[in-house]
Amino acid sequence: MYTYSQLAPGRPGRHRSRHLRALHLVPCAAALALCFFGATAHALTEHPPYPYGAPGDAGAVDGCEAGWYIVGFRVRSGLWFDSIGMICARRDATGYVDDKVVAMRGGLGGGAPTNYRCNPDEVVIGIDVWADDSARKVQHMDAICSAGPAFKERVIKVSDVASSIGKGKHYQSQPCGAGEAGFALETRYGKDVNATGLRCRPLEAPMAQQIPDPSVDIRSDDPPKAATQAFAGVWKVDTSNGATFDLTLTIVGKKVTGNFQILGQPQFSGTLSGTEITNGVIRFNWTQPQVPAGGEGSLEVFTNNTFRGFLNQGKPGLPLIKWTGSEHKIIHRTGKPRPSGGPANGGDAPRATAVNATTVYKTHSGKDTAANKVCAMRPGDTGTVLSKGPDQWVDLSNISGTCAGKSGWVWNGGDLKLP
Repeated sequence: MYTYSQLAPGRPGRHRSRHLRALHLVPCAAALALCFFGATAHALTEHPPYPYGAPGDAGAVDGCEAGWYIVGFRVRSGLWFDSIGMICARRDATGYVDDKVVAMRGGLGGGAPTNYRCNPDEVVIGIDVWADDSARKVQHMDAICSAGPAFKERVIKVSDVASSIGKGKHYQSQPCGAGEAGFALETRYGKDVNATGLRCRPLEAPMAQQIPDPSVDIRSDDPPKAATQAFAGVWKVDTSNGATFDLTLTIVGKKVTGNFQILGQPQFSGTLSGTEITNGVIRFNWTQPQVPAGGEGSLEVFTNNTFRGFLNQGKPGLPLIKWTGSEHKIIHRTGKPRPSGGPANGGDAPRATAVNATTVYKTHSGKDTAANKVCAMRPGDTGTVLSKGPDQWVDLSNISGTCAGKSGWVWNGGDLKLP
């Protein structure tokens, strides 16, 4: 990763006035949306860089490259900071990745360096700096992390918390401006860190929409969560934006991989990969290479052979899409899927053939409304039989013809030839 360094200006008195900690809360805690994402983008913060502390023997400004931001700090510390470097990370749709530490400034005391990092979806939007009693050494620092205007900012302690309690009576708050995040650190140092100051710049684009934990959609009649391994297999998935597709998932330990496809529409095929975040809940990244599109999502699986969850569309401002999976099919050692209630030997799934024109419905409720209709089968069209019943209803998937791989329910009053 490209980084840059330059000599820090040596003019005294460039730091801002010292603030009481209570005053620091006014601009950002009371109006977080304004403190993190402003209505208009602007250049670097109007105030000059403000390294807080003593001049030191040397000075430098170290910065992240374009598209990278500060997500934490690496520090050697004991009673004060012996050396400091910032952790830069590249921004993508899932958060901040590919951590790299820019050059450490200061001495070699204080023991092994320790990383203090924001959460994966957070970026540093300010620091609070405490100096020792003589205001000649940086003794403690807080980093203010935030994932965006809809989420509360979070403070992480940078240094050994126990050794910093009740110390460092000289204090300065260094918040970024509206719509900005930290990208550079000005340091004055010798054998210790004598002063440090944060530099900010506008974020290049709004942060990707966060994926909520699936439990936000919990219902009173939900069955218990199943084990993560229950995700393995082939699912029929309905989405809140009207699509229906087949999803194949493989689980190895806590890792999940899979692919999804709509029969007859290969341009919308895609893949996903992720991991278990708790038992029965997975978080993943997904991509559709030919569209192209991508984003992240999370799913929760239940003991009644269904799952639910959300995914984003990889672009700011677009609504979340809800996935609902049902009619789970088990993968056998032959590699062929078996529908629930189908042949137990793992052979090919049975196919039904339309002998007369018939309507395919979203549900077996019997409602003959436009909202409940999926498509129409014509004589000769076929579909994979997922289940039979209740009554004379037949659940089909991968329906050929004008249905183009869609799934749904057909009332078989003699219009289907079943295997």
